[in-house]
Amino acid sequence: MVEISKEILKEYGIYETRKLKENEEAMLLKIKKEIEKIINIPVERVYIINEAAWGKEPEKAQYSICVLVDKRLKDLKEKRELLIPYAEKRKIEILFWTLCQFEKRKNVPTEEEYYISRYGIKVYDSGKKP
Repeated sequence: MVEISKEILKEYGIYETRKLKENEEAMLLKIKKEIEKIINIPVERVYIINEAAWGKEPEKAQYSICVLVDKRLKDLKEKRELLIPYAEKRKIEILFWTLCQFEKRKNVPTEEEYYISRYGIKVYDSGKKP
């Protein structure tokens, strides 16, 4: 497995992955439940990513989350559309991917999944294998 040096990570704005506060975790688990109601699919994993997870000033950053579900990619287009108004209302960014896609690409240093799996903050994991 390839590890990327701290200097390179800093160049790309990845500083230190922080610890979640209790109230943040509760709020994010509530968001997970709301997303499941909207899309009518169980959420398998949720990560906080980008500035909210590893930036210089995460407390000032907009929440960005990665939501993974165990469905085929072609089945997610209409579900993704349902999340747009929710994300705008909540003022959060949502990456909505399949668990299988994530697992396939999480060990490739040129893929976004690599950084999410290593430096994102895992908020929820059902433990389900793709």
